[in-house]
Amino acid sequence: MNRELAEMRGHLVEKEEQLKTLALSIRGLVASVRSALSPYVEIDDLSCDVAAQQAVELAEKQIRYKELASEIKALHNALGR
Repeated sequence: MNRELAEMRGHLVEKEEQLKTLALSIRGLVASVRSALSPYVEIDDLSCDVAAQQAVELAEKQIRYKELASEIKALHNALGR
């Protein structure tokens, strides 16, 4: 049983690190989308195509973020935390 607990704790640590990395990436994408759609830039100079591509990537990463958060919660529950 101790080995299983150790493995679960290891998975938990890995997933928490993945979540932190993903959160950093998401924050970067949010800033990048905002920059691409700056209200201070002329309409002709907006990078709408870049913003759209990044917004799709952002949405995909948010889905993965929520999945990871759910997995982490389940591991915490299984470990009695």
